[in-house]
Amino acid sequence: MSNGPGKYNDLCVEAMEKAKAKCAIVIIMDGENGNGFSVNATSPDYIHALPKMLMVMAMKVQQDLEAGAKKMN
Repeated sequence: MSNGPGKYNDLCVEAMEKAKAKCAIVIIMDGENGNGFSVNATSPDYIHALPKMLMVMAMKVQQDLEAGAKKMN
């Protein structure tokens, strides 16, 4: 994980505040400042939980893509 604020840090902070969240992740693809991500958390515990959470998300996206491809055939 990169150290310091990411190029989309302001957007991440805004999302966290609006959601009244303890942690927020913003992932941007082809944004004004290019691709990037930012993570903000109130506790390191949330940062330590991220790898597993992101792996689960990736698996679910992959499953959805595969299920969609099967429907198209």
